[in-house]
Amino acid sequence: MTTRMKYLILAGVVSLLMWVGIFAGIGWIWSTVSMNV
Repeated sequence: MTTRMKYLILAGVVSLLMWVGIFAGIGWIWSTVSMNV
């Protein structure tokens, strides 16, 4: 495996985790708002 491929995979994993974090945050905020209403 070349260094470039390692960086590509690492970038893909990081972006995937970022999206998961964003959606988890939105879901958590949504559930909190729904409970308060």
